[in-house]
Amino acid sequence: MSSTHGELAHRPQPDKVLQDIANYVHNYKIDSDLAYETARLCLIDTIGCTKVFRTNNIGGHPSDNLGAILAVADWLTRSGKTFTVHDLQEAMIKAHEI
Repeated sequence: MSSTHGELAHRPQPDKVLQDIANYVHNYKIDSDLAYETARLCLIDTIGCTKVFRTNNIGGHPSDNLGAILAVADWLTRSGKTFTVHDLQEAMIKAHEI
């Protein structure tokens, strides 16, 4: 007698949109000075909103991504990798674009 508990472990292939997002995050080179300057200003805005106003942005503000980005940065540095402010800005640009 055979019995299964839960779902099968077979995972379907990722769809095209998910593959495109993953390729963008891992492979796209950002070479726009304006994008990095905008990311710098967004970071300043994010810190200002968090520290000064302590607002809850319900409409989907670019700062909503910063917590996850900083968590990944923390994990990377604890794993012995380097994560610079430039890397932070690149992640912010990509997260905002997605």
